[in-house]
Amino acid sequence: MTTAPALPLDLLGDLARRARDSGARAYLVGGAVRDAILGRAPMDLDVALEGPASTADELA
Repeated sequence: MTTAPALPLDLLGDLARRARDSGARAYLVGGAVRDAILGRAPMDLDVALEGPASTADELA
């Protein structure tokens, strides 16, 4: 069994906290999830936000 390369948990945690504080939820989606499952280093991070549209502007 291979172990997945480390995701930038500090960055993802900060993003999740900031989204929550803005009344939204942040989800890691896309290729980074697939790559982590396959044990590959993700090349980029895709995040889906659920909440007010203004949250995306604040977090960008």
